[in-house]
Amino acid sequence: MWSLGVEKPPHKYMFEFWWDYTQKCRELASIANVTMRVLDRALWQYSKEYQQKRGSYTNKEKVSCSSENCEIGLPYGGKGSTFHVDDLVSYIRSMHRNYIVQGQVNCRFDEHPKPHSLDYWLRLHFAKNKDTKQAVNNVVNALLDTGLFALEEGLICPDSGHPCKGLRIK
Repeated sequence: MWSLGVEKPPHKYMFEFWWDYTQKCRELASIANVTMRVLDRALWQYSKEYQQKRGSYTNKEKVSCSSENCEIGLPYGGKGSTFHVDDLVSYIRSMHRNYIVQGQVNCRFDEHPKPHSLDYWLRLHFAKNKDTKQAVNNVVNALLDTGLFALEEGLICPDSGHPCKGLRIK
């Protein structure tokens, strides 16, 4: 489950959770043109290699700040995937807004429905694993820890026009 971006599995597995997981695995197996068993083994191996190294972050590990610069690691972006907070602020301002929607979507990069979201921007510019969701809770919390952003609901998504959760520059 960790390899699919489930940060905290439920304490008690109910049918609905298991069914959602099974459907996602079937979809991925079909896209990759492999059997469910091959997919399962690949997900297990990925978790074995990376979960211990990147699975949990303390606040100190999430954000590396100096007086001029803050750098945040992407736990699912691939080895060494980081971004600078000032680049995000510049990007948001270049869109003539003071916010960005999170846009967390479990999909392949080329199918992402929100190209003006944080998730898409992180995948496009900084993640080696572009088909993996990047605007995960660890990253959002790290951005909040910088003190530069506030989490806000009801921000208008520039792609869908619907209210969404996102980060507003303070």
